Amino acid sequence: MQPVRVLHGSIRPAEPIIQKNQAPRSSSTKLELAWASVYVEFMKTPSWMVEAFQIIDRSDSKGFAKLFAENGEFRFGNAPAVHGPEAVEAAVNGFFGSIQSLSHSLEKAWEGKDSEGRSTWAVEGQVTYTRKDGKKVPVPFSDTFVTNADGKVLSWRIFMDLAPLFQA
Repeated sequence: MQPVRVLHGSIRPAEPIIQKNQAPRSSSTKLELAWASVYVEFMKTPSWMVEAFQIIDRSDSKGFAKLFAENGEFRFGNAPAVHGPEAVEAAVNGFFGSIQSLSHSLEKAWEGKDSEGRSTWAVEGQVTYTRKDGKKVPVPFSDTFVTNADGKVLSWRIFMDLAPLFQA
């Protein structure tokens, strides 16, 4: 069985995996479930992932688009998917223009690899949007993305409910 790597880290402080005054047994844990045995490793969030979310937090649409492969796909919520770095840049630039700022806190990340060198990532966290009127709106998110062997994004999908951001 391939191990499932679970990464934990944060751009900004998040809830710890180990509660205060609870000593970890080791840096990895084997979980026995009724239907499967899963090997889980807790490790630091990779620096490239932290940097990717920092690019987003700077509202750097050009920098975000550079993360994508030429045929890369991006889908934000229930919006239609866009393809290629130029379309990604235009899509996120439009969204960044609708808010004052944003700030992500990464809570958990998981990675799986296939035989062709692609990595599939799942990331959970919270993003705090600052609206144009100055109101701060925290929203939980879950992203999944696939990167090729060169580290370029083939697919990035953001799952979240944006309704609270646009409520009066």
